[in-house]
This record gives sequence, structure tokens and C-alpha cells, in this order.
Amino acid sequence: MTEVQGWRTGIGLPHLWMGTWRHDGVCDYVAVKAEMPGLVLHVVDERFARIIISVADPASLAEQIESGRDESPQH
Repeated sequence: MTEVQGWRTGIGLPHLWMGTWRHDGVCDYVAVKAEMPGLVLHVVDERFARIIISVADPASLAEQIESGRDESPQH
């Protein structure tokens, strides 16, 4: 939850944040629970600049995403 910043459009309860946060001219999609660890995904050329989510094992998920990432140029 420390990575979430800006103005919210969505749900903001003490233990759950879900929706769109706007800051510095960009939008983030947020789906986090206060008691869970999280992962911040930086996105390029899409609607959201970041996706911030709660997951049980963020390091494992980050590794899975990195190992499956396509490095080829997009056309």
C-alpha cells in the first residue's frame, strides 16, 4: 500500500484498496489488501503506468513474469 499514490476512483476501505489511482499525469490500477505483500508491475504504452497487486509470494511471481517476458521489439 505504500506504493499507492494520488487520487482514487474505486474502493478504499481500511483493509482493501481496489480501482484506479491517478497521479503525475498517469493512472495506476490497484488491487491490494493491507495484510498481504504486493507486487508493482511497471507497464509501457498501455492505459495504466503501473499495476499494483497483492500476492502471496511476490518474488516468485516477479520471477515467473521475468522468465516469460518477450524481449523482441513490438511492431
